[in-house]
Amino acid sequence: MRVNRIWMAAAAACVMLSAAPARGADWFATPFFGGNFGGATDQPLFGKTEAITNPSTFGVTGGWTGKGWLGFEGDVAYAPSFFDSDNGFIVKRSLTTVMGNVRVAVPFGGHGGRLRPYASGGAGLLRPNLEEAGGGAAVQANKFAWNVGGGLTGMLNDHVGITGDIRYTRAMDKNEEPNPFGVQFDGLDFWRTAAGVTLKW
Repeated sequence: MRVNRIWMAAAAACVMLSAAPARGADWFATPFFGGNFGGATDQPLFGKTEAITNPSTFGVTGGWTGKGWLGFEGDVAYAPSFFDSDNGFIVKRSLTTVMGNVRVAVPFGGHGGRLRPYASGGAGLLRPNLEEAGGGAAVQANKFAWNVGGGLTGMLNDHVGITGDIRYTRAMDKNEEPNPFGVQFDGLDFWRTAAGVTLKW
């Protein structure tokens, strides 16, 4: 758990720092908490008939938007219990996503508008982390993936707002090798809904 959090923080910093700031741009960061549903969250491991998952997720989205409508963002999310628990036999079953997106935001009322709908989309990595008890079979690898989504930010003042967000993520790994958990990562997909506090400067 601790290693995953460090890896997430480092990835988020790299994505955000790699963006070149634009004149007059607004920087923002949105720590969020939410849940995953659909697609992979409904698929049990080992061919069982029912998936036992805890689809909660948390992370941070950050980047900048210009005075117009175009911007960029980095999105990092961690779901500690994404895959089927198999009644405790699988001790690690998390999923991490790291995405770099183009963001289109149109504030109502101009650049300083309080209500800001947006859409975003891009590509990055999806990293499953599965391991059996006793250090048996394990899967831990980076998979190429893309995502698309959108949301709405309501600014309470010039620097703090509330954001609601929904995103669809899909893995694309044509050269994947068979794994002992029976998970097909090529085409693995799911939706994420989240809410968070947006800080703008």
